[in-house]
Amino acid sequence: MDEPFKSMATAALQERLRYTRHLYSCLYEAQSGGGTCFDPLLFHFPLEDEAYSKTEHSFIFANALKITPVLDAETSAGDSVSSFFPKGTWVSMNNYSEIIVSEGGADGWRNLPVSQTPENMINTHLMPGAIVTKQEGAFLTTQDIALDKTAVVLIANRDANG
Repeated sequence: MDEPFKSMATAALQERLRYTRHLYSCLYEAQSGGGTCFDPLLFHFPLEDEAYSKTEHSFIFANALKITPVLDAETSAGDSVSSFFPKGTWVSMNNYSEIIVSEGGADGWRNLPVSQTPENMINTHLMPGAIVTKQEGAFLTTQDIALDKTAVVLIANRDANG
């Protein structure tokens, strides 16, 4: 595989592996009590009409993270991708900036940057009221995570009630 695709694939794999502990917890809860770990936005925000449009353009990962992938070459050639955010404060997991949506609906559509570099290339946002575990490191396999002594970090995002 040639550059820059090799770097992008490696960065995407490493980003996914940083959330492995959180995903495994979600999968355990799903198999123990029922549930899912990869949901369309409408599963978590059924009262938001806009959550029913373009359902393939974002999804909720492990009941905490909103993932907005770039799905086509036209979008990736540009500089932004449009994504819907329901009411609340959403925190970017790339730089911890906030997206604040006061009303939802049409007010919730935001243009997110499309990165052509491995760093910050996946738009990932923490849901309002969610807590996620993340482990920093340059992982390529789950065995790397088990052997790594890097601390696991909890990242919390307050909801409207604080």
